[in-house]
Parts: sequence; C-alpha cells; structure tokens
Amino acid sequence: MRTIIAIVIALLAALAGVAVVAQPASAQQNARAPRFEYAEMRLRGNDAVVILADRAVYLEGPRERDPVKVDNNTKLEVFLSNRVIYLTRLGDEGWELVPGQTSTDANTYLLRRQY
Repeated sequence: MRTIIAIVIALLAALAGVAVVAQPASAQQNARAPRFEYAEMRLRGNDAVVILADRAVYLEGPRERDPVKVDNNTKLEVFLSNRVIYLTRLGDEGWELVPGQTSTDANTYLLRRQY
C-alpha cells in the first residue's frame, strides 16, 4: 500500500513539475521580448523637435559650425549636417531609427529606444 501511495505521489509531483516548468518558460519568453519607446524627430531649420508620448523636447542647433578636417587638409571645409548632429546626439542616448519606416517628409524621422 505504501508503495502505491509513493508511486501516485511521485506521478503527481512529476505532473505538477511539468506544469510548473512549462509556465515559467512562456513567462521568460515574454520577458525577453524587447519593449520600445517611440519618438518622432522633426527638423526645422537649424533646430529639431523630438516628440515623445508625453512631451516634446526642443533641440537647439548650432548657430555657427566649425569645419571638419579631412585628412588634415585645411583648405577643404566639410560641415556635418544638422541631421547627422541630431541623430548622433540621440543615438548616444540610446535612440535608433526605426527600420523600414519611411516618411513622406524628408525632415521627419521615427525613432525608438529600448527600455
């Protein structure tokens, strides 16, 4: 009789273990799914506005720009575009361009940041 009870308890424990193990696996998959915060950057002249879900952030552009030296050639003056300056600044904060998104306005960009 003890043997039968032990076998039944072992079977119930094994079945319960399978159910418990299967549930955290799906919870882990949901935890691994990346979550993103989205924003839109609009270039306006030398400045940009980044529009988030709860606020808008104004980015003031450079009024004067220094040339970028190319191969130590001081006669050739190359200036970084404001677009590059803003995307670099936002990239340093974890923002990236949303892949595959195109806008009808060449001065509007959709961005995302993982959190």
